Amino acid sequence: MSSDFTAAVALRYGSCRDPRFRDAFGEHAAEEVMHPADLTEWMREFGFLAADDEPLSVPPTFETLALGSYFLRSAIREPIPHQIVTLNLMIEGMACDFYGAMNPKLDELGLTPKGYWAVHAKADMKHQILGLDLIPPCDPDSPSGRSYARTAWEVASLWVQEFEAWSDVPVERRLKLPSPAE
Repeated sequence: MSSDFTAAVALRYGSCRDPRFRDAFGEHAAEEVMHPADLTEWMREFGFLAADDEPLSVPPTFETLALGSYFLRSAIREPIPHQIVTLNLMIEGMACDFYGAMNPKLDELGLTPKGYWAVHAKADMKHQILGLDLIPPCDPDSPSGRSYARTAWEVASLWVQEFEAWSDVPVERRLKLPSPAE
């Protein structure tokens, strides 16, 4: 997940032709580049990975693959507002909530949140709004407003599916988010 997200923000920066967004995308990519290596180091330190294991030695769930693919698809195929809603507003916003809740728990368990974990606690709030001010305001019922709502719903749905898969929630008990039209 960390590698796919980092790849998506780097790809988005590298392919951005719009100078209004390039600096924000570059800042985001530069600040994410070491996160997969930092996470791997933390995992090895606390025994989640052996010294000779690669992070991908544990196969990702289909839900993790789906969310990672969504990141990459967004960076490659979608317009810039979609990318900002996906990669900044939604993913970084949810990550901000996730790390804010996880870091105290990790500390409580003796799994000191440092490196990857500590950086995210501070950076995600800033990353969440990068470039958002460059998207023109729109009415929620306009075509753009409906598109942004659909994008937010897609990301939230994939995120919920991922967490439920990680936690072994039985399929019949998994949340079904209402569609944006509902």
